[in-house]
Parts: sequence; C-alpha cells; structure tokens
Amino acid sequence: MIPAKHTTRQCRLLIEGFKGEQSTEKGPDKDEDEDKEDFPEINATLVIFADVESKSRLKVINREVNMAAPATPQYLKWSQTAITFDQSDHPAHIPTPGRQALVVDPVIEGTRLRKVLMDGGSGLNILYAETLQGMGIPMSRLSESNMQFHGVIPGKKAKSLGQIALDVVFGTDKNFRKEKLTFEVVDFKSAYHAILGRPAYARFMARPCYVYLKLKMPGPKGVITVTGNRQRAEECLQQGSKIADMQMAVAELEEYKKTADPADLLRAKKPATESAFQSAGDLKQVHIHPTDPTAAPTNISTTLDSK
Repeated sequence: MIPAKHTTRQCRLLIEGFKGEQSTEKGPDKDEDEDKEDFPEINATLVIFADVESKSRLKVINREVNMAAPATPQYLKWSQTAITFDQSDHPAHIPTPGRQALVVDPVIEGTRLRKVLMDGGSGLNILYAETLQGMGIPMSRLSESNMQFHGVIPGKKAKSLGQIALDVVFGTDKNFRKEKLTFEVVDFKSAYHAILGRPAYARFMARPCYVYLKLKMPGPKGVITVTGNRQRAEECLQQGSKIADMQMAVAELEEYKKTADPADLLRAKKPATESAFQSAGDLKQVHIHPTDPTAAPTNISTTLDSK
C-alpha cells in the first residue's frame, strides 16, 4: 500500500473542483433546463351554460355520463376506419390560416345547401326558418321544442320555433353517407343556411381540419373527403359581421329607449322639416328697394302693418 501524499481536505477540494469542471462543460444543458417554465397554475375555469335541457333529460344524461364503464368496450359504427391528415391534403395556397370557417355544401332533404357551417363548438344543429322556406318544407312539419339560445341576439334569449329531423348527405354518388339529423329551427338573420354542430360530427364520425378546410368521414367505399370553399367562407364571415353590427345597433337603441327621457324621444321622432320651417307661414317676403331689381327680398312678419 502506497502512503498518501495529500490530506483528506486536499482530496475533497480536488473532487469538488473536478465536479465544477464537469458542470461548466454542461453549461448549455443547464441553462436550457433553467429556461424551462413550469406548467401555469390554474386559477379558474370558464364554462358557457345554456338552459337547453329539461330536468328529466339532465338526469338521464348525468346517469349515462357517471355510469361504470362496461368490461367489454362497445364500439360505435364506423369507428374502425382510420382518418388522418397529411401533406397530401395541403392546398396549393393557404393565404390566412385559421381565418375562414369550414363551410361545406351537403344535400339536406334533397336540397343542396351551399352555406353550411361546420361548428364543433355548437351542441346543436341549427336550421334557419328562411332556409326551411326556401327548401319548400312547411312549418307544420316542426315538432315542439323548448330550446333557448344565449348570445345569438345581443342581450336577449332566442327561442326555437321547433325541431325537425332531416336526411343529410355527404359525398358523391360513388361514395356517400346519409344520416338523419335533428335540427332546431330558428327565426333570425344569418349568413349561413344551417349550422352542423357536435351531434352531426358524432353521427358521421367526422374529423375536421380547420387549416386545410377539409372534413373527412368514413364511408362505405373508403374515407369521404369534403373540401370547404374558402371564398364562400370569407363572404359569410364578412356578411355575418354586418348582420351582427345591425343586431347590436337595434339592441342599443332598445336599451336607450328604456333609459331616455320621454321628451327626448318625442323630439327625436319629430320630423326635422317640421321644426325647421315651422315659422315659415308667419313670414312674407318684401322688396325693401323696389327700384333695384338685383336686391334680394327680406323676410318680415305677416303681423306687421303693410305700411
């Protein structure tokens, strides 16, 4: 055994110095670790509520959601078909990714509707009364509905006129899917003919790509790909903005009527011509300088003596 020529303290300092060199060599990795941010603390969760279900219906839904999972999975129809998006779906040009909505043109009850919004944030399928009329479907086919909407018309609740079940077809004559969907019919202005929400996505087992503006779903002869129309989507976006401005203006006017002074409202309704020319009947034109034909006449009161 060879006797040591350094003390224990010198040995410890040597080891610490060696560790320091290693940590210096790994500086970039260390800095990278320090730059990593912690997952943010969640202080609140915002949820949108709508009184759209009866108490009995909510009990059924809660029971289904909270029931124990079955031992054997129960797969939905069409779930065996894999649906993916890759570079082959990429359009030749995407001018403003994410700006335009996914607007498609399915055949609904034998009528092709060119402006149907695919809205994964909606829990309902919506059909507008104007569209229903254009399709030649009478309002007598509607069944009763107690559905109410929040946020559609500023400051108000919008009520459904009724429900109707219609056949919806996606695809072509070579490969198509037809499903019956239930729509809530509403009577207010919109840039779209109809809105298909989550119930439609679930029924068709459809997957959207809002970047490529494409919708894919399983079909009897392979995957059905529906391509949205970007130009039509932009038109609907701009038209919808104008409709929203008009609705907001009407809502603001109604709110003003509630708080305004009745006298101010009467003055606002009074025609401008009436106030501007009210005293016109009490005046007459007189030529002060009859010898000068170029002189303009002067307005004087009719109550004055002619002399």
